[in-house]
Amino acid sequence: MTAQTTTLTDANRTIIERLYSSMTERYDFEEFLSYLSDDLIVHEPLCLPYGGDYYGKDALLNLVPSIAEIINLSTLRLDYVVADGDRVMAVIRAAGFESGTNLHLIEESRILDGKVVEMRVYCFDHPSLSPRLPLNG
Repeated sequence: MTAQTTTLTDANRTIIERLYSSMTERYDFEEFLSYLSDDLIVHEPLCLPYGGDYYGKDALLNLVPSIAEIINLSTLRLDYVVADGDRVMAVIRAAGFESGTNLHLIEESRILDGKVVEMRVYCFDHPSLSPRLPLNG
């Protein structure tokens, strides 16, 4: 790994750590939005009621109420971050509203010029999110 890659990796890790702390510690939604590109693309898992692709910051803003119906966003916690160049994985947890149990998520972000341009959400234990969600099998 070169010094330049390490520097990019460290800078991008810091961006994601600040993004999450703006939500979980400072509750500063404007700061949170400042880390996102206006052309952000968010890929939510299709197993969730709001699953699909969302284009732009406004689409994310419109998505938040749907997420908040399933996930108690006030319990959102960043466990750790793994970064490599322009890719950063945030391992997070939060409680599902109906079950109250912790669920585990990974949000993979791609960062370009200091802004998150793409985010892909991976949900490990979606049945704990809500009894309303369909189970496979």
